Amino acid sequence: MNYNDPPRVITGPGSPSQPLRRFALIGDVHAEDERLQTALAYVKKANVEHILCVGDVADGHGDLDQTMRLLSLAKVLVVRGNHERWFLADELRTLRVVQFKDEHPEAAETMRFWLPCIEVSTVKGPLLLCHAVGHDDFSVIKPHHTDSEVRAIEAWQQMVESGRYRFMAAGHTHEVMVRALDGITMLNAGTLKRDDSPGFAIVDLEAMTMQLFDLEDPHEAIASTTFPIP
Repeated sequence: MNYNDPPRVITGPGSPSQPLRRFALIGDVHAEDERLQTALAYVKKANVEHILCVGDVADGHGDLDQTMRLLSLAKVLVVRGNHERWFLADELRTLRVVQFKDEHPEAAETMRFWLPCIEVSTVKGPLLLCHAVGHDDFSVIKPHHTDSEVRAIEAWQQMVESGRYRFMAAGHTHEVMVRALDGITMLNAGTLKRDDSPGFAIVDLEAMTMQLFDLEDPHEAIASTTFPIP
């Protein structure tokens, strides 16, 4: 994405047609099809307008093809993570739990069309859906990082300089975070990965809250912490 381009909302299959007020946010999926199915079943009844996913769908213990089917059926808006980049390029396939594109050709074909970031309209201002930090799918922002550490990230600098975004919905770290800096509020719902405190979130921009749901039990979503959104 060129941050010097004029403001725009990227639309198409799976994109919201109206500014979002209430949406589900799913973090790094890592092929956790059972937890994804549970999350999607819950949000279907939760009066959300859309479901956003920050990528890293590949490389995990579950069924990647079923995961892809679930995302498609629920019309989830997904961006590409670093694991999709590695999956498509056959890179770092010696990691502990991976999939191979030759064994999942339909998944690979779909992932080729995923964008690294998508701008989404909300009632409180533009949101950038991405994997890590804007177009950079590998930089890390964690709750304990200082403001100076965040500001040293080039992609963050570009977002701030653009003056375009009120929110950044991202993942990558597997750590839940709601944090405001330089006029941008970062929303991170964590991950579905089974050994990293799995869960998802519902973001309500009328109430300005992000509510977490625990998925330690892959077949049950339990309401957890609610964070105020600054």
